[in-house]
Amino acid sequence: MFSIGVFTTVALGEAGLVPFVLANVARHPSVTSLVVLHTGTDKPPTFGQLADHFPNVREVHKDFGNGLDRAVGDGGFDQIAARNHAQRLVEEAKPDWIIRNDADEILLNAALDAVAQTSDRYDLITFDYHTLLAGGRYWNAPHLKRRVGHETLLDPHLAT
Repeated sequence: MFSIGVFTTVALGEAGLVPFVLANVARHPSVTSLVVLHTGTDKPPTFGQLADHFPNVREVHKDFGNGLDRAVGDGGFDQIAARNHAQRLVEEAKPDWIIRNDADEILLNAALDAVAQTSDRYDLITFDYHTLLAGGRYWNAPHLKRRVGHETLLDPHLAT
């Protein structure tokens, strides 16, 4: 079994999701480090609650701006800098594998089990994910798919 480090960036409006989408990740025996980076200008009221319950969780707050509707230079969210910062923090724990998880995504135990059992001869693992919506539906946008090497990837940041 290999160790897993997981990192996620959380905007203030997503902070309420953290206990629901990350508790199973924090409980997983192969997850040795879970970094939750709160990125807004203010700490959310729930800051530290997940870390209080799980010793492998590190909650951090650092302002990386707000909003994807404006440029980073105008105070918009610097997603790249935030993700790089969170990744550096999880790398400090020296896990065998690192997973980047969005605050509104649920990592199933089966996916974590598969990663923990994957041979270290691989450099990268990719897997499908779906963003769940109300009423049992999920978000899928075929026009955002693109080919990278032999893989079809979904790029939600492409203009629609």
